[in-house]
Amino acid sequence: MTGLATTLQAFFTDRLVRQRQVSTNTIQAYRDTLRLLLVFASERQGKSPVRLDIDDLDAPLIGAFLDHLEQDRGNAVRTRNARLAALRAFLKFAGRRDVTALLGVEQAMADANQTITQSMSLCETLVTTGALTATRNLVVPLRRATWIVRNDCTGGSIQVIGATGTGTTIATVKTAIVSCDGTNVVRVTADA
Repeated sequence: MTGLATTLQAFFTDRLVRQRQVSTNTIQAYRDTLRLLLVFASERQGKSPVRLDIDDLDAPLIGAFLDHLEQDRGNAVRTRNARLAALRAFLKFAGRRDVTALLGVEQAMADANQTITQSMSLCETLVTTGALTATRNLVVPLRRATWIVRNDCTGGSIQVIGATGTGTTIATVKTAIVSCDGTNVVRVTADA
């Protein structure tokens, strides 16, 4: 099973049924939304649904899917927004559960700049490790989000920036909360 398949299974069995104890109707609505998304993503990515991974579900694909619901399937705005709520719930769950995303950031900071993926940016905490010779950039997607960034690197600081180049620096072996307003990355707290 791919990471997406196991995450989908855990979302339905652990999150929706066991933790949130949602109704059968909610489970069916979420199932239908995710089934439609997987078929759409499969066609767009040229992969069978079982070969899709969480990184295939990026922001442009989700946006195109929502447009597809309205324009091609004739969904009303209310239905589209209900499907968006289901997608947000799943992607938030997937981002918090995706340990490999955090490991990817940790491994890649070995004295090089790193751009995190959309799915990695769904994690609340970003941890960097490695031996640096200078300040390195951790480039985050330009979307409204707040992260706890822990710089466990030695020898250099981490500058958390957006694609526009604006950002904030976190000192070696320090933690700070940073926020992106969709354009700029700013510090919420001092290094701790």
